[in-house]
Amino acid sequence: MKLFNYGLALLIVCVGLVVHDLPSLVLAQSTPLVNGIIVGIETNDNDQLITFVVSDSTGTLTTFKVSDSTKYGLENQAGDRWVTSHKDGSEEAARRLSEHQERFVPITVSYSEATEDSGQITGIATSVVDREQGKLETNLGYIFAVFAITWILFFAYIFYMGRKQKVVQYEITQIKASLK
Repeated sequence: MKLFNYGLALLIVCVGLVVHDLPSLVLAQSTPLVNGIIVGIETNDNDQLITFVVSDSTGTLTTFKVSDSTKYGLENQAGDRWVTSHKDGSEEAARRLSEHQERFVPITVSYSEATEDSGQITGIATSVVDREQGKLETNLGYIFAVFAITWILFFAYIFYMGRKQKVVQYEITQIKASLK
């Protein structure tokens, strides 16, 4: 019976943690992302970045406008990471994105306010980073869910086998008693 109580307590804790993480999982999945390579960059006369175009793996072109709140997290060839906002480094952003374009380095862009006009998507970039392999928060959420379900099933199996063992043990005592 103690094992069942421990299993029930673990189940309650696991369900609580999953419910606690659901808002972050939904938020992580609701941000639209584009992974691809840069195929075009537009700058003004002061070499400040205005827009850039990204082609994803299907060949879809997405044009991104930038705002002062656009964040960058880009690495150069040596692996040095440059992190800033567009307000603080629009010239450097244009230079770094040009380097990424020349080297065909994939990037990930999260964006908002997307519009589609004659098959071309236009959005306002909120962040531009080197290509992400996947959303870590989402992956960790799935891993945790599988982990929790596995432990729940494990304790349910232990409980089931304990009940079966009691039945078998009772039957053995009944057979021993009938043989005497």
